[in-house]
Amino acid sequence: MADISKAEKGLSQMSIDQPTASQNLIVVAIDVGTTYSGYAFSFRNKPSEVTVVNWENHANNGFSYKAPSVLLLNQTYQFVAFGYEAEKQYSDIITREPTDQYLFVKNFKTELVNDRGLQRHLLVKDVLHRFIPAHGLFIETIRFLRKHFLGTLRSRGLSFQEDDIKYIVTIPAMWTDVAKQIMRESAGVAGIKPRNLELAFEPEVAAVHCMHIPSENLSGRGKDLKEMSEPGRKFAVLDLGGGTADMTIEQNTLDGKIKLVHKATGGLWGGDKVNQEFSKFLRNVVGENIFNKFIRENILDFLFINGQFETKKRSIRKDTEGEIVLQLPVSLCETYVEGTGISLAETIRNSIHSRDISVMRGRFNISAEKCRSFFTGAIIGIIEHAKEMLSKPEYQDVKHILMVGGFSESPLVIDEMRSCFPDKRVIVPVDAGLSVLKGAVLYGHNTDIITSRPSPLTYGLSLYDTFDGRKHDMTKSVMVGRDRFVLGLFEKVFTINEEVKIGSKRSIGVYENYVGDSDALRRSTKEIEIFSSSDPNPRYVTDINCSRHGCLVVPPPESGWPDHVKGQVEFEFGATELMIRYVDKNSDYTVTGSVDFHLRETPLDLMQSSIRKQA
Repeated sequence: MADISKAEKGLSQMSIDQPTASQNLIVVAIDVGTTYSGYAFSFRNKPSEVTVVNWENHANNGFSYKAPSVLLLNQTYQFVAFGYEAEKQYSDIITREPTDQYLFVKNFKTELVNDRGLQRHLLVKDVLHRFIPAHGLFIETIRFLRKHFLGTLRSRGLSFQEDDIKYIVTIPAMWTDVAKQIMRESAGVAGIKPRNLELAFEPEVAAVHCMHIPSENLSGRGKDLKEMSEPGRKFAVLDLGGGTADMTIEQNTLDGKIKLVHKATGGLWGGDKVNQEFSKFLRNVVGENIFNKFIRENILDFLFINGQFETKKRSIRKDTEGEIVLQLPVSLCETYVEGTGISLAETIRNSIHSRDISVMRGRFNISAEKCRSFFTGAIIGIIEHAKEMLSKPEYQDVKHILMVGGFSESPLVIDEMRSCFPDKRVIVPVDAGLSVLKGAVLYGHNTDIITSRPSPLTYGLSLYDTFDGRKHDMTKSVMVGRDRFVLGLFEKVFTINEEVKIGSKRSIGVYENYVGDSDALRRSTKEIEIFSSSDPNPRYVTDINCSRHGCLVVPPPESGWPDHVKGQVEFEFGATELMIRYVDKNSDYTVTGSVDFHLRETPLDLMQSSIRKQA
């Protein structure tokens, strides 16, 4: 603002045509989960015939529809293996090579799902507590799953051009624009072209899947989705994954589509929280140092006992009695004797845990009551959050709760939900753990099935105007020559919780004068900062609930900026992402897709960040 630009501001709203059904020959969905990951696909001529790939489970000599979210890297962070194969190779490596030459990372997404989501420079720990950049883990996981998918096609004698394939990558609905940007960047580095990629919110696509399955494949009173599928009907979707539990409120439209009524909210109450409680209990019984030594030297046995618990926990109910039996690795017993001089069985018999657990003939017996206690924290979080949301006056007419995600398959969780919500119909698909994958494939064939959703935040730009003491804060003002201006006025584009149709566009017009400016200035890059707020009506971009949300980087045209630049900053409410572009009205010069949502480390300079408000 050293040379105060002349600007005109105009707010307009328009809608683009709704996207048509997929023209790609094949749609593949990739789900990078907290505990398990996988992919599924179907062809355009038979979109509902979704293929979910089987993974060979080395530990149990069986197969599963998803592979563990486990990566094996070498010491320079180069990919070695993924999933069950990573578990097997790492187990072999530690018996013959120094473990410091490899990094073994499991459940890495757990550390990424928090209030701020995924951040570019976030570090996560491997099993030996060494730090690894999280961004690279997503790249390698997506790259592996894409490569495996292409190999599956080749093994069937099928060949496709890259532009024949549409990729849908699922993400938690609570993730921020920063997290979405990093996931998109990761997919790009992994080999997916931007034009062939779309991100999809997990609870939304899960609902799409459930709308396409027959009632006999559902678990619920009456086993019938007819009432829930009625036009105008609101319903809750409770997505219980490995890391998070989140709830959305959705509504059927009159034309058979779905709109999001309440954005996803939730917390870290997924199935992995139960596993963490079990692991914490084992550490307490065995001792921290001995347990860590056991993991370092016998990683496959550690994964094996956790895999057993993962399977057993799915059968625990409110009325389960007796004991849950796990095979106890010999290596754990030997490590314990080496460290203490006495057997683990004897220690347990003489401990405060003797009521809950016992060791006998290589078996680890845990009382059903103790196993249920591992669920307590997760279930309390889920129930309290669901009650809080469903108690709101505007959702009193919600009569159905659709449970999806792997943790929704837990009978104990289902029992507790039905017990705590006797006036609701709790519906659970038979393959709840695959609802996101299958639904994402269906969504990819028909992306316009989701019509609108509430704006997660209030978005806008920073404007400046001639100071008016009757309505402006003197502390926000500055003198430029003889004139006083107020800086940092928050000019809204979208308002938090406002229902916005997918594809809606709104814009703020900008005019700048370059007459008399140097060639260097004419060829300089524009940086237009985007701001957001949790307040529906923020006054200034420096208000307590406001923050810098991103920056639109606008390089000049090839010949530099002309004397008079008349353009607009255009916001588009996309399918899952906020898209921002700059359009020059005189030349149709457009810059899009170059928004950086990462937080800037430089101090906010309102003189540079504000554009002038039209009088």
